[in-house]
Amino acid sequence: MVSEVNIVDEYCKDKYLESVSIIGRIDRLFLETIKLNLEKLNIRDITAAQVMIVYNIENQVVGVGDIKKLGYYKGMNVSYNINSLVKNNYLKQFTNVYDARCKFVQLSVKGLELHAKLDELFTRHVHTFVSAGNSVPHLLQGLTNLENFLTDLMRREANA
Repeated sequence: MVSEVNIVDEYCKDKYLESVSIIGRIDRLFLETIKLNLEKLNIRDITAAQVMIVYNIENQVVGVGDIKKLGYYKGMNVSYNINSLVKNNYLKQFTNVYDARCKFVQLSVKGLELHAKLDELFTRHVHTFVSAGNSVPHLLQGLTNLENFLTDLMRREANA
């Protein structure tokens, strides 16, 4: 005989795993919406992942090595993407005066123009999401709770 506790446990486990898999799908869908909007704007020299680097840099001067640490890019080949953004004039790259190994980037005029278009796009996204009765703070809280749980779990299991 299956107990009520086991049914609840199985239900919660299924919902937990479904939630985790949805996060990956949301990430892909988000990048696809960016790609579609780039196509509408006839922008073909930048990928959706590179767009997020441009958007996150905003008006900062950022060390190339810090881009991944800051969460601005989660892929594998940061150098390739930075070089591509420099080549396509979205970023300006310069070397540290005191240490030639340290490279920094900031948005170029073209990068700032793209950032402004992205800011308008993301503002429209938020307005549409909220006007459908959704709560951004509640969504963020749930995702943050899951992130914190997984981070703590990883630390505990690494030290076990």
